[in-house]
Amino acid sequence: MEINRLYGHIETIFRMESMGNILFILSIELTNDSFFYIKYLFGSVSLLEQETIFLVLSMFKECIEEFECLIIYLGLLVYIIYQVHSAKIRIYICLLLIILSEKNKKKSLIFAIQFFCMRKLFYSGIFLLLAACNSGKEAVMTYSSIKEKSNDFLLSGKLFSCLYHQQAAEYDALCYQAYNLARLRLDEALSKKGDKPLAIISDIDETFLNTSYYVVGMTEKGIDHSKESWEEWTAKGEATPLAGALDFFQYADSKGVAIFYVTNRYTNEKEGTIKNLKAYGFPIQEANRLVFRSGERSKESRRLEIAKNYDIVLFLGDNLADFDKDFDVHSTTERAEATAKNQQNFGKKYIVLPNTFYGEWENVLYDNKNPSLKERKNAILKRLKNKPAQ
Repeated sequence: MEINRLYGHIETIFRMESMGNILFILSIELTNDSFFYIKYLFGSVSLLEQETIFLVLSMFKECIEEFECLIIYLGLLVYIIYQVHSAKIRIYICLLLIILSEKNKKKSLIFAIQFFCMRKLFYSGIFLLLAACNSGKEAVMTYSSIKEKSNDFLLSGKLFSCLYHQQAAEYDALCYQAYNLARLRLDEALSKKGDKPLAIISDIDETFLNTSYYVVGMTEKGIDHSKESWEEWTAKGEATPLAGALDFFQYADSKGVAIFYVTNRYTNEKEGTIKNLKAYGFPIQEANRLVFRSGERSKESRRLEIAKNYDIVLFLGDNLADFDKDFDVHSTTERAEATAKNQQNFGKKYIVLPNTFYGEWENVLYDNKNPSLKERKNAILKRLKNKPAQ
């Protein structure tokens, strides 16, 4: 569509006199049936107006999806403002809406009021715009911010998870609990030592190093994880030890237990990883005991190679695939079944550390693909339930 024609259609929006057309813009659910509903209640809607409305809706579709039931409410408020002849009262109403929307964090409400008050409420609209600007940059929604808003659902969730990992004493308590149990099981294994030397296999990230700082950094930029940004971050060696982790690994080392760090970090991350471990004193007994990923994601072949010469008495990880090939599956149902099958091993041979902001549990929701953030949001909402399954 030519840009001049686009502007012409938008101009038509603000010349509409019918309240039905206004409510139509605000309350439509992007279905053709809505045309018949509005036409029945408020009179005819011309083809030009229909085309214009759909044009605007396509531009602000994501914003409208955020409004949900607020749309109808907003339409009625706009109608009331239109019926008020006193400019002073209109300004008071706009101010009230700003206060309400700020109080309830309805930034989309501010945007919508600005957008639909541009003509007949020109001065009130200007007042509204200035007031919203003065209340903080985040209060004003631009088209680009509307587009980015679809990211907020997922990225904000990531931030909240990171907050738990960084600030919750309960998270530290879970880590202490895991490592206290790991030490107890290691002592039991030491008392029953067999022919092979004892070994433990541990993952790194979110098993004994906290990498939530990387996730926070990416989220602050409004972007998701990427291999390049991750490797750039791990090269700095800035991850920190989880509660109880360092004491456990140093204890295992003092008892002569072989410690293998089997990670899905790639070989080119070796230098930064070693730098990170040495900074806190995690034992690196031999160079070959830091086992990186070179090919497939599964750790099974690496575990089997270690098992040829060692009695592996403990596995530590934040992801079920850190423990056994049974967990190298590709659906939530299969993972649940594998967990039930191995239930006797948890707390005995398998020590699980909590990780709420990434993992295979999330990847299987997206069929192990790399969908857009909006597609991920839809996949999550599809699976969430507000009551137990019958």
